[in-house]
Amino acid sequence: MSEDGNISINPHFHIVATLSSTIAPLLPYILNLNTFHNIWLTIECCLQSMNHSKILQLKNELHKFQMNDKSMVQHLSKIKQKVDAIAAVGSSTDSEDIILYTLNGLLSSYKFFKTSIRTKLTPISLDDLYAFLYSEELNIATKTVRDTALPGNTS
Repeated sequence: MSEDGNISINPHFHIVATLSSTIAPLLPYILNLNTFHNIWLTIECCLQSMNHSKILQLKNELHKFQMNDKSMVQHLSKIKQKVDAIAAVGSSTDSEDIILYTLNGLLSSYKFFKTSIRTKLTPISLDDLYAFLYSEELNIATKTVRDTALPGNTS
């Protein structure tokens, strides 16, 4: 309360509230520590292990990511989201790994496409891979329509 009787919010309230919500899960680890140095070392250790676990979780999700019934645009967008999330927690993903995970997550209808990319003598860029994947999606869709439109086709 100010001298004139008005109630005012402490300008540091938001900082204190943020710190309180961030530090609350760490309190059991630091309550019995005697020095600020030990407190900071413990907080650093806890946050690093949480961060490392998050990185491993995100990389595992990227490694296991499957296209399923998504369009190519959706599939590649989800992969980019995972890669961006990994970058946001302080790690990186090599473009060759992104290419590998992308190819591994494709449907079986992309079998020949995957083989052609994997057996290329020169490395492919992510941009080129994405362009080829969009094109291949159209080729597969066209072939599927053509195959179902053939006379005598019972599928």
